[in-house]
Amino acid sequence: MKKFIALILVFGMLFALTACGGSNEVDDNKLSQEQDEITEDFAIPLGDTGVKVAIPAEMGFERYESELNDFYGGGPNGEWRIIVNAEPKSDYADCTLADYASLSAKANNGESAQDADGNYYFTYTNAVSPGEVYKFYTAVREGADKYYRVAFYCFSEFWDNYSGKFSEWATTIVVE
Repeated sequence: MKKFIALILVFGMLFALTACGGSNEVDDNKLSQEQDEITEDFAIPLGDTGVKVAIPAEMGFERYESELNDFYGGGPNGEWRIIVNAEPKSDYADCTLADYASLSAKANNGESAQDADGNYYFTYTNAVSPGEVYKFYTAVREGADKYYRVAFYCFSEFWDNYSGKFSEWATTIVVE
């Protein structure tokens, strides 16, 4: 009897394994769509700041904990980072966005500018130590009640690779 039950179990398992199978053919259209999704830009909400930015998926993105910034994240390989900080507009009475960008640039010994789309930004260098020098591209945006500084940065030796990307990503910033 035990042999009979074992035989039934073996056939039952074989039937279950073959019944679940379908065609082993790969749907090239589905695979192509999945690959396209991987390389598309996606809007990343930067914590609960109300700011989103589109960064190509192939750049990767991770969120990190920060006690100093409203948001902190970056690439998984550590070559680039992004931080967001917001300040109430009421702290800057009679200040325009251009004024705020200029004040922020001066506070960081940087230079304020405006891109071709009219967006304000500033760049600066922060030398923590001789071997730890960072370069920043900080986009400045305005919400209903706050000014936002969205800073993309990397080690100075990676600046030539990332500065153009930072500029591109900054044009995708949306403040909700």
